Amino acid sequence: MLRTPPITITNISNFFLHPMDLLLLLQKTLVGLFSAATAAILISKLRGKRLNLPPGPFTLPSSEAGSKSATT
Repeated sequence: MLRTPPITITNISNFFLHPMDLLLLLQKTLVGLFSAATAAILISKLRGKRLNLPPGPFTLPSSEAGSKSATT
């Protein structure tokens, strides 16, 4: 059976991440997100699908008679 050494001051630093490790983790995360977004854009362009969005906001015709009666 493997015996683990006791936790001492000298080996407790192994439990914490070094700042350079955090930067490497951040870099890998950002590269992964960028790759996923790029792949999603390329796949959607290759498939030719577009978003089926509803029409934009409707504009109401402005009636001059209504605006004159509201101000007087």
